[in-house]
Parts: sequence; C-alpha cells; structure tokens
Amino acid sequence: MIEPMNELTDEVLKSVQRRLSALEAEVADIRAEVESCRIELEAARAGQPEISVPPSGIESRVARLERRLNSVDAAVK
Repeated sequence: MIEPMNELTDEVLKSVQRRLSALEAEVADIRAEVESCRIELEAARAGQPEISVPPSGIESRVARLERRLNSVDAAVK
C-alpha cells in the first residue's frame, strides 16, 4: 500500500516541478519584456527620434506586464 502511494507522490511532484519550470520561464520572459519597455520609455522621454511610441502607450504596456508578472509571482508563492 505504501509503495503505490510513494509512486503517486513522486508523479505528482514531477508534474508540479514541470509546471513550475514552465512558469519560471514565463516569468523570465515577462521580466525581459518589462525591462525592454522601460528602456523604450526612458529613450522616449529623452527625446530620441527613433522611438515613435508615445510615453503613455509604453506606460500602459509596462503596467499590464507588471500586473501579469505580479499574478504569476502570486501563483508561484
């Protein structure tokens, strides 16, 4: 009886580990995208002509990404 329970526990833990790894990868992607948005926003505020996105658009994009990141971080905890 104990052996099947141990096997089931191992399978569940492996599944959780796979899901957590995928979630961590997604968080890393979101963090990179947020950092990219921040760089674009700083460049736009500095008045560089190659950045044509209005700052308000970038700010809303960063806010959306941060909300997604916070929800993913909350799910991991």
